[in-house]
Amino acid sequence: MLFAAAFAVRPLPRADGPLEPSIQNEVDHALDRAAAWLGRHADTNALPQDDLFKTNGLPRERIALRLVSAQRGAVVVDADERGTDEARRRDPERTVMHPDLISIGFLHIKTYGACMALGFLVAWQVVSWLCRRTGRNAEPLSNLLMLMMVTGIVGARAAYVIEHWSSEFAAHPGQIIRVDQGGLMFYGGLILAMAAFLVWCLARRERILPLIDLFAVVVPLGHAFGRIGCFFYGCCYGRLSESACAVAFPRGSPAWHEQMRDGLIANDALRALPVLPTQLFEATAVLLLFGALFFLYRRFWKRAPGLVFGCYLVGYACIRFGIEVLRGDPRATVGPFSISQTISLALLLAGGALICRSRAHLAAH
Repeated sequence: MLFAAAFAVRPLPRADGPLEPSIQNEVDHALDRAAAWLGRHADTNALPQDDLFKTNGLPRERIALRLVSAQRGAVVVDADERGTDEARRRDPERTVMHPDLISIGFLHIKTYGACMALGFLVAWQVVSWLCRRTGRNAEPLSNLLMLMMVTGIVGARAAYVIEHWSSEFAAHPGQIIRVDQGGLMFYGGLILAMAAFLVWCLARRERILPLIDLFAVVVPLGHAFGRIGCFFYGCCYGRLSESACAVAFPRGSPAWHEQMRDGLIANDALRALPVLPTQLFEATAVLLLFGALFFLYRRFWKRAPGLVFGCYLVGYACIRFGIEVLRGDPRATVGPFSISQTISLALLLAGGALICRSRAHLAAH
């Protein structure tokens, strides 16, 4: 059956050019393995029958990817192979996606939620330490940080639900409250958390810029933990890639569902095609941003209010704009840019203006 599918692919017209060498090697390797597979499973009906290899106007590269993916998904681990290195290599349980950190009986702790909680705790420890170093009383700020965390989660979830309402939530509105399973839009959380911060400062007559500089230091730190949670849940993934750093998420992951809908993999494939781990790229970038902001705050917290926050806006806007180029999950757009890129451009301008103001204040004093 695999041979029949292969021969249905090979005679395609070459008007669109030959396959890239890496893809052609994958196809050739798949064809070589087909004979061995059919020899061991000659009577099987496991392979998909649903016109998997119809061209449907797809280019040769996509047809080749479908062939390779279908064969990978059809591989079965024999009983006498279990426990061997080959079986472990092909076992679908050996994946990068671990949505459940702990699952014992009725106790289920989601990795995504645990990462968010850990990020909050670490951020609070850093805030407390900075307050001690600068002589500020940290006690009143604990309530503010909790308020910003809650409003940030609500805003992030609301923005995600609005963008994905028709595709994910219209038929299952009860899933709106399942924030422990991922599905947050960072900019939505940032905007609502900032609104709560401003209301709190105005109500208590606090100076806004010195305080917002303090919180700007730890936002990237908490954000990094959140992106690690995204990686373990499988959301916010990148584009298809054959690079050494690419990862393959398992059956049922967001990447798997999207690739199946696009016709890139069979509906019984054990894993998705490899994609860039943009979650980890962003986590690394914002951790570096945290280090830079931490240094700036220690040096300029008193002399240039607003400088750290301005640098955060500029730094994260650049990071997010670049990450969006590598993202492979569905993205809503505004003209040529995604929504996140559009917001990034606005924050870049706002951050630049704030940096200029802070530099002028620093020069005057």
